[in-house]
Amino acid sequence: MKFCIWKPEVRENIMSLSNRKGTLGRLMCVLSLPLTLCGYADRPELEKIRSVQGAVVNESGYNYVLYRDIEYLGEGLREEKADLYLPVSFASDANQTYPVVMEIHGGGWAGGEKDWYLAASLAKELTKAGYAVLSIDYKLMKRADDLKGIKKQIAWPQNLYDCKSAVRFLKKYSEQLHIQPGRIAVMGESAGGHLALLTGYTADDERLNQGGKYRDQSSSVAAVANLYGITDVHRWRAESFFDEKTVNPEKELYLATPLSHVSSKTPPTLTIHGDSDKVVPFDQGARLHELLDEHSVENEFVRIKGGTHGFPIIPHEANCQTDSVQTLLDFLENHLK
Repeated sequence: MKFCIWKPEVRENIMSLSNRKGTLGRLMCVLSLPLTLCGYADRPELEKIRSVQGAVVNESGYNYVLYRDIEYLGEGLREEKADLYLPVSFASDANQTYPVVMEIHGGGWAGGEKDWYLAASLAKELTKAGYAVLSIDYKLMKRADDLKGIKKQIAWPQNLYDCKSAVRFLKKYSEQLHIQPGRIAVMGESAGGHLALLTGYTADDERLNQGGKYRDQSSSVAAVANLYGITDVHRWRAESFFDEKTVNPEKELYLATPLSHVSSKTPPTLTIHGDSDKVVPFDQGARLHELLDEHSVENEFVRIKGGTHGFPIIPHEANCQTDSVQTLLDFLENHLK
């Protein structure tokens, strides 16, 4: 286990941006960099995906190519979309291909979006290191609101099927997306970390492969990076995984728990978790890595001393006190390159 110390400080300058789309000080130059993701008359399962124009984005400390709002679940079929980030080198040499990391945002399975501050910032950091990043939206649950007469609408297991569909999408259209299909990792934060773990751990579990798209492709990945994600849903918002229509709630909780799926075939896993996390308790991460050790799975567990939920991780944040991004890059270097 790595041991890091984080000293919490006021982060108003960062949090003021956290709920805004995009970032301040961005200069976008739209170039003729269309992804060849339209037409496909010979691929009816995809129907049509509209032509997507790429943009070279230059902002403080970052230069990258961005393709926004790719309809990875099919044109007009779902509102959830994905953003593809490519290293800026692609703008001068479109024949390059890249290892890819799929990013799954957090939000308690009920909120968040693909271009949230942390998801977008991590994507930019990874492009600097030569990775492509697919940051996805996925089906979100709707919480009950008695005052408005709204009943709870769970997203499980469709939220996981969306994540698996995104991995399969990367493999099926790797040539068009300029990525290397044998070098895919998945990462996520909080609820996104939970879905990242399940995506990586259940590729061959037929119980959790009953839905989604592109099922002629495998959803297996080379590695999983989990930032303070939930590993046992029995002890964290269990009600997110069943409703009055669920026949066997206990079965769903078992299937939705990453700990249930650890085996000797589990892909290499990195977890970074703060030991002062009051939202997702630190022992959720600790227990996962005890189990990974028991099954001789290659893994790394980084404890952030004093780190709360969502502790600052991006290097240019004034109050970032950890080298978590470098830890992530080292992990990816070992398993994707």
